[in-house]
Amino acid sequence: MNLTFSGDAKEDVQEIADYTFETWGDEQEQIYLSSLYRRLNEISGDPDRWKKRDDLFDGCQTALAGRHVIFFRIQDGEVFVSRILHQSMDVHRRILP
Repeated sequence: MNLTFSGDAKEDVQEIADYTFETWGDEQEQIYLSSLYRRLNEISGDPDRWKKRDDLFDGCQTALAGRHVIFFRIQDGEVFVSRILHQSMDVHRRILP
């Protein structure tokens, strides 16, 4: 399935890249982002295998990627990535209205 990112998810990826680069440098940024994109490819290849989290929003599923959690749902035959948040973040505050 194709991957589509919300505006927030795009910003999340940029923030992850910026923070990783500033904290650990270019090489670690590339390693971490590669790991994140590998997980996204795994999700798109078999989206039904991941944990269901309808308590967050309808159709929500989650997958771990390093220290981040990818929040997504199947929408119009595509994997729609809503957010990618660090595991220590307050998920309810950042996802729920």
